[in-house]
Amino acid sequence: MRNQAPARALVATAGLTMSLITLGTPPTPVAAAAEREPIEREAAEIVRWLPKPGDRNALRGQSIASTLEEEVERLRRAERRRALRQAVHPVAARYDYGESQGRFGVARPGHMHAGQDIFGADGAPLVAIRKSVVIETGSDGGRGNYIALHSPEADETYVYLHLQEPAEVRPGETVGAGDRVGSMGCTGSCSGTHLHFEVRAGKSLSGEARDPLPLLKQWEA
Repeated sequence: MRNQAPARALVATAGLTMSLITLGTPPTPVAAAAEREPIEREAAEIVRWLPKPGDRNALRGQSIASTLEEEVERLRRAERRRALRQAVHPVAARYDYGESQGRFGVARPGHMHAGQDIFGADGAPLVAIRKSVVIETGSDGGRGNYIALHSPEADETYVYLHLQEPAEVRPGETVGAGDRVGSMGCTGSCSGTHLHFEVRAGKSLSGEARDPLPLLKQWEA
């Protein structure tokens, strides 16, 4: 029986191409959700039929395989960009970014400052940046009252430290962009009312940290 893998891959490519064309126009949130499921199925089908090392069809299908991998990665990047455009600033009140000591990457005793400090009034409302799932809340001597939200779309975790009171949401709850999650305060190891805000890769409070300031400026209303 002839190997049907190349043919199936080409069929999947046609479907993926139509999906990528659709990405040219920003969809509504409902349309985006409806669109994403079939696209993910197509991507899975493509990966399944890619030639494997040693396969007698691998050489013949190499150009097809590389093209498909590029298209799948392009699709993923487009989804990430779309997710980033659906974000709001975490402080729903007047704020500023303070002096250089509050910046990401500044040396602190025994560690590097892994977030950006945002200063505002005591009790200023703090909100979810985008639709996210609460993965952890708590309180300790360093972080004070804190909360961590994971966005499946962006695959990032957003960490809020020094909240005035314990978080207003619980682990496992889903929050939407702009939903209130707490108030700005100065609990834990803190000097002056502010939000210490972190952006970490993946679904973890220990994922690789990135500088939040460029994103925060992008999210400003």
